[in-house]
Amino acid sequence: MQRLPALARSLAILLLVTGLAASAAAQAGTDQEAHVELILDASGSMFNRLEDGRYRIVAAKEVLAELIAALPANANLNVGYRAYGSELQATAAGSCEDSKLLVPIEGVQRQQLLDTVKGTQARGATPIAYSLQLALNDLEGRAGKKVVVLITDGEEGCAGDVRAAAEALTAAGIDLRIIGFDLNEYARAAFQGLGVF
Repeated sequence: MQRLPALARSLAILLLVTGLAASAAAQAGTDQEAHVELILDASGSMFNRLEDGRYRIVAAKEVLAELIAALPANANLNVGYRAYGSELQATAAGSCEDSKLLVPIEGVQRQQLLDTVKGTQARGATPIAYSLQLALNDLEGRAGKKVVVLITDGEEGCAGDVRAAAEALTAAGIDLRIIGFDLNEYARAAFQGLGVF
């Protein structure tokens, strides 16, 4: 797999996610609503550095901030934000349930999204499957286009079944996008075939 320079990778991710948001907004521009849940990996490993010297969490938050700033003000577009690993240390009791919807999926609360992303700290575990299960609950019963965007740097860390959680999203008609930062070969293999990776 060819490795792009860090800035080029960030721009490629930004274009991918912005295109996704534009697609959802276009869908919302019909009379159908679109619902997007952004999920950020705030596990302790996000404090590792990229080739350009930035911490992974910093690069991920920069990409999310650019995306949020570019979101269209559309009455039918709803964007929420969930983070996992942001509250508890990985060794703390309950760290594998440390996943919170910090901004509800209600309209485009741009400043709240920006402020919440900026304030997210990388601390804990990596409950990916649990977070995807919660995202399914967050989006359940909503009509229109539904999208989950997961931004992560690693594989499941809490013995959850990521494949089953991803397949449950797909079965519910939810478009899953996975954006990996500096993933190792094992993590890339774990995500292959799940949604758009």
